Amino acid sequence: MENKRSKPALPAGRYFKYAIGEIVLVVIGILIALQVNNWNEKQAQDDKTIAIFNQIIDEMIIDVRVIQNANEFFIYKDSLIDVYRKTDLKSIPKSSDSVLSEDHLVDLIRTFAPIELHDRGFNLLTDHIDQVDKKYEKYVDELVYLYQDKKPLIDLYYDRLKTILYEHRMYKIKNFAWYSRMNKTNKRDQEEYEYYKFNPIYKNYVRFYNDMIYNLAINLRNFEDLTIKFSRQLNHDFKLGRDIDKELDFKNPSKELLQSISGNYLIRDKDTLSFIEKNGQLYESTLDNQQIVYVFERMIKVGELRYLGDSIFYRNYKENLKVNKDGSLTVFSFTNTREDKLKLLNND
Repeated sequence: MENKRSKPALPAGRYFKYAIGEIVLVVIGILIALQVNNWNEKQAQDDKTIAIFNQIIDEMIIDVRVIQNANEFFIYKDSLIDVYRKTDLKSIPKSSDSVLSEDHLVDLIRTFAPIELHDRGFNLLTDHIDQVDKKYEKYVDELVYLYQDKKPLIDLYYDRLKTILYEHRMYKIKNFAWYSRMNKTNKRDQEEYEYYKFNPIYKNYVRFYNDMIYNLAINLRNFEDLTIKFSRQLNHDFKLGRDIDKELDFKNPSKELLQSISGNYLIRDKDTLSFIEKNGQLYESTLDNQQIVYVFERMIKVGELRYLGDSIFYRNYKENLKVNKDGSLTVFSFTNTREDKLKLLNND
């Protein structure tokens, strides 16, 4: 029988190189697998972050409607209180058909508009902030400003408003017999009407109530405008495909309206305001390329002017801008208590 020849062994050096190559291939495979896994995890976390931003937009749209309803109520109350202060209360009628009557006095500062701003999406985002990519940092900072700087101010004035209403009710309960008689007969005493007309303590309550609803209204307007702009920005930057303005039932100004007011206007005989059309919106370029250093810069710095309808634009948290039929502009308080006509300088 012939002996079978055994396979010659690899030289030690070649075997070592072969083993190293195998190890390198395994390591590369592991690294690729880890990289793919990390990419998948990052993509999953990005998808989760975008989903949270989408939820935040949903809540902001709800909040815009809450704010609009609340401010409609507060502006009505503010105007009614203004009439109350300017009216001779000795001769107001009993009927509620007039602008201000004895019936109005009873409810003048008795009620408030409910305000519940939603922050579940923001809280969800902050609960997972360690997993949020740094590329979202500027959006998180803006949300922190909204929900940790602006919203607490709204909560503060809202709580004060509810507190003063409770205190006023307790004041009437403790000091006036007509409060209980009204509950028994469902009719109001003339003494009660006299209280609402002439009692100096009541006038103090009216003043405090009015201060609270005014501060609520301007902070709600600012919060509303910031959330609208932020929702639009998120939708654009992340290509979410939503139509924010349509979801909010906003109407865009006509091109003719925008072109009619592009130019420079003089206000209060010293300040020049400049308006241009930009991306189908009215844009106030007055402060472009100007550095502003005062405290409330973020609240009153102008730029894109949101269209409110009826030739009226939101200018800042205190003022609206109206286009008049003669082509002039009017800047006025959102409570309609002050107006400043703008005279056209040029329309180049």
